[in-house]
Amino acid sequence: MNSIMSLLVGPLGEAFSVIDEYRFLPNPECFTEFTEEMYEAYFNKMGMPAERMYQMNPGAHYKGTEILIVSKTEMGEMLKARRFIDDVIKEETSLEGASDEERLDYFKSIYSFLFPDQKNENK
Repeated sequence: MNSIMSLLVGPLGEAFSVIDEYRFLPNPECFTEFTEEMYEAYFNKMGMPAERMYQMNPGAHYKGTEILIVSKTEMGEMLKARRFIDDVIKEETSLEGASDEERLDYFKSIYSFLFPDQKNENK
């Protein structure tokens, strides 16, 4: 699959959607591997997971009540998406010290095609 298509579809495309939905740029510290009790609860409800599972904490600004769960693969794709976003915006000096939301908004202004379900808010 060419690199542009991989940004749009599959696990990496889904990672961009999750990052945008929760308005944060994940780093490895945002993920905590399930405890034994969490694996047991997951198994009882969903069956045996195919890989390691992680609880995701999108940061203090997250006001939701749901527990966010990702697989090891999904975590890897989210971190890959974060690296891509960082690479795109690294030359933009006006974003030094900017919040995740401001950095995401700038990224989305360049790569709006990655977020086709959203209407342009400037119209």
